[in-house]
Amino acid sequence: AVAATQGQLEEVLRQNSEALTIQPTVSFEHVFFKKSTQNKSVINAHLNALKSGRTMTGGDAFIHGQKFEGLTRVRINTLFGETFADSVFGLKVNDWLGPLESSFGMHLVRVHGYEEARMPKLDEVANQVLGIWREQEREQALSRRLNTLRDEYRVVDESTAP
Repeated sequence: AVAATQGQLEEVLRQNSEALTIQPTVSFEHVFFKKSTQNKSVINAHLNALKSGRTMTGGDAFIHGQKFEGLTRVRINTLFGETFADSVFGLKVNDWLGPLESSFGMHLVRVHGYEEARMPKLDEVANQVLGIWREQEREQALSRRLNTLRDEYRVVDESTAP
């Protein structure tokens, strides 16, 4: 088998940049209030305490935890629902905000940071790029073989023969 050169892999990455782009992510923490225990005044008191820097006990346990690092919109949608995913991107960094609604209840959220969408470095996606390169090599080899066969044989369409 032929091995791919660095240049060939870089070219495959360039040609497939859209499919291989690393999606934007957000890192955040939250305090959760399930639907059955929601009380606007309690949630607002909690938010004001967090904004003033006081640590608050309270809120409900959340099945997926309290802190999240580098989640994509798709992953947030899976964990929290579409409304929450749409809301969390674009929040001001390092401020407690909310409440944001999810499919589970309400959340007070503090975003720690965002990562923009970006082109990955080759070593980050080497396995995917190598897989694409191998598939292209197989297709080219098959195409060459078919062309060779076409050159060696004459194709006759007998359906129109007299």
